[in-house]
Amino acid sequence: MNDAFLVDVAQTLSIYGLHAGDLRRSAEASTAFVQAAAAHIRGGATVGQEALLADTVVIGHVSGTDEAEQLDDGASSSVSVVVDQVLRGKAKVGDTLKLRRTSGKLPDGRRLSASDEDPLANGAPVALLASRSRYEKELAPQGGSARCPSCVVEVVPVFLVNGQSLVPTGGYPTATTLDALTAATK
Repeated sequence: MNDAFLVDVAQTLSIYGLHAGDLRRSAEASTAFVQAAAAHIRGGATVGQEALLADTVVIGHVSGTDEAEQLDDGASSSVSVVVDQVLRGKAKVGDTLKLRRTSGKLPDGRRLSASDEDPLANGAPVALLASRSRYEKELAPQGGSARCPSCVVEVVPVFLVNGQSLVPTGGYPTATTLDALTAATK
C-alpha cells in the first residue's frame, strides 16, 4: 500500500470510531480492521467487512420518514427505525434510531435524491449497518451531536429483511442472510 492510501485507511478507521487500542488487541483483529477499511475505500468490501466497521448493527422496522428534517448537519431527512434486535452497539430493543440521509427536501423546497438511498416504507423490516461515530465526526455540527443522540448514518445502504434473506437497497450489490450478518457481528 502506498503512503496516501495508508492515510486514507487510518482516517477511515478513525471516522468509524476505531482507536489504536482496537488495533493492538491482536494481530488478527488489526489485520481484519485494516483490510475492512481498505476494501471499504476501494468499494469491494464484503458485508462482513462493512459490519466490522459499523458501531451499530440492528434489525428493526421503519416507523416514519421526515423528508425535511433540518438538524444543521448537512443531511436533508431522517428515517426513524425502531430497534427490534441488537447485533452490535449501544442501542436497546425499543429504541428509535434516526437514520440521517442526504435525500430529502431542501430548505428552498427542491428535492434532493441520492442514488444509493432508496425510499423506505413505514413498517418495512430492515437491517441497519450504521455508525454513530461517523455521524458525530462528519455530520454533526460543533457540539451538535448532543442535540440528536439517536442519529446515525449508513455504513452501507439499508437491507430489507425478508425472512432470513437480507435484500440490498440503494444499489448495494450483495445480498446476504440474517445468519451471516449475525455471525459477522460476533
